[in-house]
Amino acid sequence: FAALCLDALPGVNERQVLCSRLEETGHDLLILRIEQIHEFAGNMLALENGRGDPLVVLSSRARAALTADQRTFLERRASIVSCDVATIERIGGGSVRCMLAEVFLPRR
Repeated sequence: FAALCLDALPGVNERQVLCSRLEETGHDLLILRIEQIHEFAGNMLALENGRGDPLVVLSSRARAALTADQRTFLERRASIVSCDVATIERIGGGSVRCMLAEVFLPRR
């Protein structure tokens, strides 16, 4: 899936092109509102645990900003893991995604 905020794009054409391209490549779309972006909902990260099970990691604040339908959308695709990082969000300006390192190297 792909999470995106269409309100952050300047024009209708750009929104349509982006949605079409994502859907053409097999992505289901999770549309976020700009208010949710301000609550760090766009700062989620899709991961896998050691068993290969899909996870979506986000802050408690971001999770609270999602609607029930959006949470259901995510729960159908992965287990949601959320934690309180209020100090990081308030002082550091980032959230959970900024605190995790993504490793794309092959396993040895």
